[in-house]
Amino acid sequence: RPPSTRRGVLARGDRLTWLALDVNTEAGQNEEVVSTAPVKMLVVDDDVTVLGLIEDVLSGESNVALEAHHDSERALARLREAEFDVMITDLKMPTVDGLTLLRELRELGRDTLVIIITGYATMESCLEAMRHGAYDYMTKPFRIDELLHTVRNLVSQVHMRREMRRIELELAAARETLDNERQVANGLRARMTQLEEENA
Repeated sequence: RPPSTRRGVLARGDRLTWLALDVNTEAGQNEEVVSTAPVKMLVVDDDVTVLGLIEDVLSGESNVALEAHHDSERALARLREAEFDVMITDLKMPTVDGLTLLRELRELGRDTLVIIITGYATMESCLEAMRHGAYDYMTKPFRIDELLHTVRNLVSQVHMRREMRRIELELAAARETLDNERQVANGLRARMTQLEEENA
């Protein structure tokens, strides 16, 4: 049987990198495992130098699974195939630009947190990105510490979302249990009433 946990797996192909991956694949994994799973992050930039820089910067971040693509068409396909917690994307790219990727996420109903980075910042593109729910809009050249600060904030938000979801599921399960117990209690009372009437 293959191992149920992978850690630090590194594979390249169209600049694909999975970092700090520690995912439990055993059937029946509980919500605690899900809430502590790595934050899945997609990085897209047709400039391989910038893409490599972002990979290098984020490679030291713990509990992050990073997938990077310089081909935005491939990135679009990946968005349709898999769900990501965070996306960092360039704005201006051939064939598929960053705003198209952002719109696609929203059309898919995903709440992925998105950072737009660009060397061609305009007020119009900034407003368009924010209108579609981009978390931040950064201009090139960006500062490494600024990128790290923003990414760490997003990772914290992802963990908070997961914790809120876990609590919501626990509350729903508790309500269901109470409803079931209430139905059982009502059934027992009805049976006792019936027995009392029969013996009267």
